[in-house]
Amino acid sequence: MSSANKYCKELASQFGLTPIYLPGTDINPGDVIRFSEHNLLGFPKPIGTFTKTTSLANYNCFIEIERNDNPRSYYFSSKKGISISFNAEVKGDSSKIGHLKIDFSMVGATYVAALGCVEERIKDISKLETQLSLKKEQLDWSQHFIVLSVIRAGKALAVQSNDKKTCIEITGDVSALAKTDPDCSPQISLKTSSFSGSAMYMDWTENAPIFFRLLRYRKKLLRDWGIQHGKFGSPYPIGDFSLLEVDSSEIIDD
Repeated sequence: MSSANKYCKELASQFGLTPIYLPGTDINPGDVIRFSEHNLLGFPKPIGTFTKTTSLANYNCFIEIERNDNPRSYYFSSKKGISISFNAEVKGDSSKIGHLKIDFSMVGATYVAALGCVEERIKDISKLETQLSLKKEQLDWSQHFIVLSVIRAGKALAVQSNDKKTCIEITGDVSALAKTDPDCSPQISLKTSSFSGSAMYMDWTENAPIFFRLLRYRKKLLRDWGIQHGKFGSPYPIGDFSLLEVDSSEIIDD
């Protein structure tokens, strides 16, 4: 399994969201993207690396974006191949300085701290579906996904080791990281004081895209009706095109 797929599977399993790989990639709601992975039938799988093909704006689709202003923080470390140690000291002025050390002993082991995440999302999917009804022939939609929403971190660090001896040390108010505080503010003082080894490495980055939600635009299937009614249906196309949100279980169960 590639490092990109391992990263996506692990984070999707924990959070039920589709990870962006590489984390921090510039992406926005309304972008149209294509993944490099495909299944045996030749259809793309929403996992791993992707490229931006175009944007809905290029098809004269008007989309309104809404923002969830209830931030939360996400923390992840692989179950194997990572050791985390923490210590803190208090200065004479009562300010705290801590040190968080992360040792990676396995290729593909991952650590992510995404602080103060908020979601930006296309507000009305039904309106978008109406607009797309005139654009069915303008792109091979079966090979593409539409970005429904993007979850951005106010500040984020992401590391995935490419060797068995990567080490990173973080200095500052690291107590929130040690406690994996979901309400941790991205305004806290944190910096990477040392890094060694080989890794996919996004140092502390502001406004970093970490997860997204995706839509498929395709013909309705008999199977879709069956899923909605608790029955198994045939995967043969029926009727017109529709927008369907991608479930992160596609990544986990792959």
